[in-house]
Amino acid sequence: MVDDPFSGKTFLQFWQFVGRFDIDTLWLVPTIMKGLITLASRIKPEIAQGFKDKIKICFLGTAPVDLATKQKFQEMFGIIPLENFALSETTFITSEMISGLANITENSVGEILPYVDIKFTPVRDEEHSSITEIYIKSPFLFDGYLQEDGKIQSQVDAEGYFPTGDLGYLDDNNTLFITGRSRDVIKKGGYFVPLREIEILAQKHNEIAEAIAVKTEHQFYGESYILFIKANSNKKNINNLSSWINENLAQYKWPEKVIFVDDFPRTASGKVKKHMLIKADA
Repeated sequence: MVDDPFSGKTFLQFWQFVGRFDIDTLWLVPTIMKGLITLASRIKPEIAQGFKDKIKICFLGTAPVDLATKQKFQEMFGIIPLENFALSETTFITSEMISGLANITENSVGEILPYVDIKFTPVRDEEHSSITEIYIKSPFLFDGYLQEDGKIQSQVDAEGYFPTGDLGYLDDNNTLFITGRSRDVIKKGGYFVPLREIEILAQKHNEIAEAIAVKTEHQFYGESYILFIKANSNKKNINNLSSWINENLAQYKWPEKVIFVDDFPRTASGKVKKHMLIKADA
């Protein structure tokens, strides 16, 4: 089924579509998950509870989401969301499993799938960096990007691994943890700062609905970031937010400034268009 592009109606009509088309498998993006939670908190959540026995499985992907949001969705709707990690170039790399629910923690995206080989490379060519980029080898890896002259440009390294652009590490349970995107890691005054870490922390504040950290140039530090915040109940400010940030982040991780927005510019699937936020601030 092909529906209308992402909009506010997506949330209002979601469970109606589930019932109307007899859907038993869900595939959510974080924006839709958060919207369903917000809507259900304002109306009767029993509307969705009626579908929990019908939904066989629920997957979650395409963008980062914090653990608290996944837990809230499960608590509210009685449906366990299983996060996965995949790229168009690689197909699926990981997935959370019902059998591995005990291993699900903040930033985890599930177990490495059996057909995937993985390695980690330090970012920015710094041999002793603790921040590493994820490289993937898979039988389903694409051949490369099509160029204007009709040729295929391969993107793999000498060993056949594809650089995903995502940062992370593997734990002893074969669970992959994503800590950010390579382009979303700044080096501020000699320190690496993964912007996803900032976003997840900000969203733990009970008055913040969503937070986006965007890299910006800095005359002294070289790089820094601006924190864009969508507050609950459309507030234009949050009391004591600056002191809360200062208490929860090391000084070198503090944002240059905090900007409140009514909403974020998004793609049709609900992803935030970060480049448009910077343009709006210019």
